[in-house]
Amino acid sequence: MKPFLALSCGIVLSALTVSCSSTVRTGIMRTDAVVRVSDESVQSRLYREIVNDESLVDYDALVRNPELLEKAYTQITERSPDSHPSDFSSSDEAFAYWLNAYNIATIYGVVKAYPINSVQDFKPFSLYSLIPGGGFFAAQKFVFGGQSHSLYALENNVIRKRFDDPRLHFALNCASIGCPDLSQEPYSARHLNKQLDRQARAFINSPKGLQIDHEAKEIRISSIFDWYAEDFQTDEQSVLDYVANYYSSKDELISARENGYGLSYLEYDWSLNRQ
Repeated sequence: MKPFLALSCGIVLSALTVSCSSTVRTGIMRTDAVVRVSDESVQSRLYREIVNDESLVDYDALVRNPELLEKAYTQITERSPDSHPSDFSSSDEAFAYWLNAYNIATIYGVVKAYPINSVQDFKPFSLYSLIPGGGFFAAQKFVFGGQSHSLYALENNVIRKRFDDPRLHFALNCASIGCPDLSQEPYSARHLNKQLDRQARAFINSPKGLQIDHEAKEIRISSIFDWYAEDFQTDEQSVLDYVANYYSSKDELISARENGYGLSYLEYDWSLNRQ
């Protein structure tokens, strides 16, 4: 997610690179055990145990028993499509890895900073912390296959840059209520297209994704479609055209547009997605 709009300006981002940052490595919690089983097996169990049907996370349980999260994070730190390209035989395998890596690192970062009520509450000693969300998304770095990235850099310089698929925005979870829901299962190459479609439909058909107010004659959509408009629109397709492809009441949306309804963006809820 784009937690701080000021960082969309490259000049500001470059100026802030002089600030201090910290790298989140394994072992910050009370376990050093590593299970040599598949990534999906560990991640599947993690999501089953901590994510409920409302896609909220049991951070309190993770703080009490961090072992499984530590194992999942260890796996993404040890190997990635960059460090071990032969382990990822297709673009979908690499795509799934990066989506899972972002989400696991985000959960890991929350547990490290816990208790917090929002990712915007995490403010380490860094110039990034002067910008809402900058402390969490830009100041701290996580390890992926031996290489460290901030979540901001991972999203924008790795995932968005390498994978031309706007549905990635519905797969990445920023540990906030306003975000698309955290999946209850890890992404996998085998099911990736179906999983991404499911995430897109779920978000766009939720109140935090799209609202049509007939009384006010207004269409309200998530700020994600404003922040990343370039990812959703083309010369032939507007952002609302993209949204309509996944909206269950497509005729209602088309009618609202034809009747001149205004377009606005919903206020983003940065409250922690905590059970």
